[in-house]
Amino acid sequence: MIGIPTGNLMPNPATLLSVLALVCSAPASASITMTPNIKNGQTVSGEMKVSVGVDSDSLVTSVEFYVGDDLQSTDNSTPYEFTFDTLSVDDGGLKFTIAAYNEKGESAKTTLSVSVNNEIAKGAAYLAGQSNAASDVSKWGDAIRFGRAAVKADEGSTAAKLALARAYLGAGQFDRAQQHAEDASKLDPSNRRVLDLLSAIHLKRAFATLDHGDRAETAATIRSAFSAAAKSRIESLQANVDSFGTVTDGNRIAFVDALLDAGRYSLAINELKPRFRNEPTNNQLADRLMFAQIRSGRLQEAAQTMKDVQRFGEFDGEGQALRALLLLFTGDEEAAAEAEKDALLDAPDSLVVATSRTWMSLRRNDLASARSLATGLSASQGQDPIVNSALCTLFWRTGEYEKSRAAFETAILAEPANVDLYIEKANQVIEFGLRSDVSGEDQTYQFRLADAYFDAALAAKPDSFQALTGKALVLALLKDSAEALKSASSAAKAGPNYAAAQYTLAAVLFDLNQNTEAKNALKAAETADARGLAGRPIPKVLDAWRYFAGIGRLPLVARPRG
Repeated sequence: MIGIPTGNLMPNPATLLSVLALVCSAPASASITMTPNIKNGQTVSGEMKVSVGVDSDSLVTSVEFYVGDDLQSTDNSTPYEFTFDTLSVDDGGLKFTIAAYNEKGESAKTTLSVSVNNEIAKGAAYLAGQSNAASDVSKWGDAIRFGRAAVKADEGSTAAKLALARAYLGAGQFDRAQQHAEDASKLDPSNRRVLDLLSAIHLKRAFATLDHGDRAETAATIRSAFSAAAKSRIESLQANVDSFGTVTDGNRIAFVDALLDAGRYSLAINELKPRFRNEPTNNQLADRLMFAQIRSGRLQEAAQTMKDVQRFGEFDGEGQALRALLLLFTGDEEAAAEAEKDALLDAPDSLVVATSRTWMSLRRNDLASARSLATGLSASQGQDPIVNSALCTLFWRTGEYEKSRAAFETAILAEPANVDLYIEKANQVIEFGLRSDVSGEDQTYQFRLADAYFDAALAAKPDSFQALTGKALVLALLKDSAEALKSASSAAKAGPNYAAAQYTLAAVLFDLNQNTEAKNALKAAETADARGLAGRPIPKVLDAWRYFAGIGRLPLVARPRG
């Protein structure tokens, strides 16, 4: 015990303070020593892990962690640690205290002062920018830290929530990514970046389920996640149309391109037709008009546009490529081959020409040429959704199923509203389900999976007569005749000149013993495709599916850009 003199003999004040400080800082037990992972004066940010190594002559019973004067955590076993979110406090000084106890009742305590600096004062815009910069180089931990700080700096910042959602997506934390993306969407419902990010989140969740989910989870996730992704993406593309502003002669082509990208083919046709009538030699108008007519199944109108171009002017390379597609689709192989050669001569570097030639090779089942064209395109256009759609089809046909799946994922991530690719994937799944070694519950599961892909296509384009045709067929394969008829009737109404829709309607009606109506639908199918269907009997469901999956699909090629 230290004695304090009494009377008039007072010690030097400095000496007294030194003695008292020595007493207060002495550990309660010299047999317990602690080594924390933080140091006095250290600057900290984001979520931090506070840990301590404890040495003791006897068993350590517990370690307590305090922030300020508040007990935050008690740990009874190694490693002794707790995680603290520095964003829960303001930037500035902060005190951590760690206390350790052993079975002898001895204890030790250490207090450390740190400086919290999440750079909140720099504002949400700066912090969101830092988050995005970290995401650009896949530093997801830093991206999350800056993103969380940005949100704290301004809870109402769309950019902050978007940056944080992107960071969580990169880190594979899909629930958190979706939560913050949806929060951003509530703040700005028409923000294209937010809508596109929501699409990506849904797709990543779907791909993760494909890798690890059970059957019930996979089918449900395909239906919900892919459909949600497609819907968000089409909303983004539509927002681009809605925000375009006043359409003038100077920006009309750009507006039409926005319509084509959004799959608004009828609106594009309405915008183009009167101007093409006034300028039949304008290849920009003619190419886009033919493209929209082909993609909307209005093949007779496309043929008339083709004749008008030939009558009043001449095709450019992209127009020749579209002409070749139309001729091949309507059965004129020889003329199609000549148009294809002219397209290649006129525009050898055009993506429209290259993707058209690839599609025609697949249509002809010339897989060697298709491989050469598609892989060549992949080298220069590796992320293009049309190119990867062709690769998905090619690899499936050659039995390279993992490559096909990888191409599908790349294509859908690049364009989540790719209606044709969802249909292609659904048909691949149906084909697998029809194998001789697949039956019973396994086959039913495959058909339900295909139905989910058709639903994703319909989420992107509810009036897609191709997707409605496919859905009618898979429902018929599932023996859901009533719903199959609804979808088949909707397909035939949406695409009255689309042969596969009418042919499918004939098959579904025949399956329901509605023979007169089936014959009428067959006649409509023959009118739409006389070369392919003339003289055929009323089809069975599998006959209709083979036609649809084979020669009944419309071309998927890059849109004109000239």
